[in-house]
Amino acid sequence: MPLKILVFIFAVAVILRTWARRSRGDLSSREATAWTVLWILVFAAVLNPHATDVVARWFGVGRGADLLIFISVVALFALVSWLLSRVEKIEREITTVVRETALGHGELGIKNKELGNRNGPNNTIHNS
Repeated sequence: MPLKILVFIFAVAVILRTWARRSRGDLSSREATAWTVLWILVFAAVLNPHATDVVARWFGVGRGADLLIFISVVALFALVSWLLSRVEKIEREITTVVRETALGHGELGIKNKELGNRNGPNNTIHNS
């Protein structure tokens, strides 16, 4: 019974946080709904663990706990794969921005040299 209460409190807290993130625009309605359904299913599995055995047998797995572990591992691999692709995309975008910024500063450096480097980093303008 204490486990059911703890999972219920946790699931409700996560669902409330999910919809708060949705209201801030951090999540789409589809994502918020998916997370809500996931946490409701988690709570349902904790309330009635034998129901997972029925679903597991339908998938050809002996126990519900085994099915949940299998699904969790597959979901984690998918999440890691997705995160790696996002990180690589962000790295490419950062590289592009850094290149463009460096080229922009390079052009400014050339212009400073053409102007006699009057306002360059090593020279200061003194008002007399």
